[in-house]
Amino acid sequence: MAFLKIHGLTFEIAGRILIKNADLAFAAGDRIALVGKNGSGKTTFLKILASLAGEYEGKIDGLRRLRIGYLPQEPPEFAGNKSVFDTAHGYLERAAPVYDLYEKDLKKNLSMLGFDTDDHWRMLSEFSAGFKMKAALAGIMTSEPDLLLLDEPENHLDESSIRSLASALNDFKGILIFVSHDPSFVNDCANAVLELHDAVMHLYPGDYGKYSALSAEYAALLEKENREKIERIRKLRNFIQKNIADKSTAGAAHAREKELKKIIVPEMKKEGRNIVFEFPPSQPEPAMHVKLSGLKLYYGNMNVIKDGDICVERGDRIAFYSPNGSGKTTVLDFIGGTGSALCETLVRKISEKTVMTSFSACDDISSMSDLSLEDYVRRVFSADYREVLGKFLFTEDLHRKIEVLSGGEKARLILINLISRSANLILLDEPTSNLDKQTRDVFRDVLKRFPGAVILASHDEALFDGLTNKVWTVKNKVLKEYYGEFSYIKTKFLDGQKEAAAYVFKSDNNPKTIRKKRQLYREELEKVMSDIERAEEEIFGQEILLVEERNPESAERIRNRIIKAKKKLQGRMELKNALFNKLNLFDDS
Repeated sequence: MAFLKIHGLTFEIAGRILIKNADLAFAAGDRIALVGKNGSGKTTFLKILASLAGEYEGKIDGLRRLRIGYLPQEPPEFAGNKSVFDTAHGYLERAAPVYDLYEKDLKKNLSMLGFDTDDHWRMLSEFSAGFKMKAALAGIMTSEPDLLLLDEPENHLDESSIRSLASALNDFKGILIFVSHDPSFVNDCANAVLELHDAVMHLYPGDYGKYSALSAEYAALLEKENREKIERIRKLRNFIQKNIADKSTAGAAHAREKELKKIIVPEMKKEGRNIVFEFPPSQPEPAMHVKLSGLKLYYGNMNVIKDGDICVERGDRIAFYSPNGSGKTTVLDFIGGTGSALCETLVRKISEKTVMTSFSACDDISSMSDLSLEDYVRRVFSADYREVLGKFLFTEDLHRKIEVLSGGEKARLILINLISRSANLILLDEPTSNLDKQTRDVFRDVLKRFPGAVILASHDEALFDGLTNKVWTVKNKVLKEYYGEFSYIKTKFLDGQKEAAAYVFKSDNNPKTIRKKRQLYREELEKVMSDIERAEEEIFGQEILLVEERNPESAERIRNRIIKAKKKLQGRMELKNALFNKLNLFDDS
């Protein structure tokens, strides 16, 4: 039976203590979710257990007897252009000494994670980042490790793959320790939560919900103890100050000094500091950034997109939501003028006024790994760099080299680079992988304030809510565009619940008539969106007046105005959804 016991584990890197005096024990059947903010040391803890982190203080009993499977945040690809099966087989070979006995299970796990039988011998380079992650996962899980270490395994995976992975992890019989920033994934997979905060590790039984409750209780208890300690420190200092100079009481004062030195007040958790950052002025936006009609894209000999009609208009926030391997990255690379996809399209228009940038274009971290965190941001933002560092929660250890930062911290640096550019169209391909929940939520809020257009490819549905006004999806190699907020589109069109056509458009397929109708609906929608914005501003203003109003009669009049404005807002919202529905059904014609 797999068993692991950790005594007094302490790990320090570049003068910074990441883990201090940890005592833990794990046994077969434990499924441990490791949580904590970016840069706290979660990846380092996994590397220590995988014997990849170098020297540490303390003792780990039982580690040498365990077969270990380790999946990093970004698995390195094997040298050369290998097939899916050979790549997965390489990960299997690393963990299992008699790996040839596992080949049938390897094929089964590849299929379980979404690979067709014909895919097994295709080159891995033909697949998306999500499928590359799946190939590594299949090999590692097939090796039947005693200790399975996964660093954010849900990154790059679509909804279906995450469900399959969660099911497989629940059937795992050994010790599982995985890093995740996704509470839902933790709830599905973990039976305990290990928190790493300020170098201290604390184990909580149960899922994420129980962890949140117990962590809050623990924080409240710690705060109470701290208040008592602080009050004791104040009394001791007062006594020492009054009595240290008097010979008759000096002995008692020195005794109090010794007691004072022994009192340690732990640092409390810093909750909810927001990143507040405005984008610098961008180039003026054209009415239409990009228009693609009759789109066909090929990657090598493979047809990735066989048809598509899409447009990117002024101010668009587009959610690009499709399964792994459907072609999202290929489409974004084509729009951005990068990548190697071949194209056949009837109409391709990109405005001369469009200035594009992308998450990948800003990822020059590797070439600057010798720079310190402070020097890197100074290059990007010159005079305002200290303010930017603080707003992105970089307040300590600013001298650290980029090469020692966590994956989430490096992603945060890329975001800093991204927002520094005066673009009016941003292409984002899985930009929030490796980001903790706080940074992810604030990044979404920053994008709301971006004055240009955004195309955002992601599997994180929460990232889209309240942000997007269009949805792109690929099904059967057809790139489809829908109008409306993500949650509305997903319910009405993507979950198999598409409503029957309430409007008749299909009787007239004349291209001129189609363009005219589409333009009329868009103009009407623009007016409705303006009405919604004005109604929301009116409600907000009246609610502020209500809080400040002391006269009961005046307060009642304000309440009535709020009720009237909310009714108007509800009517506009219903009309907006109806117009979205018209546009979507019309575009199906």
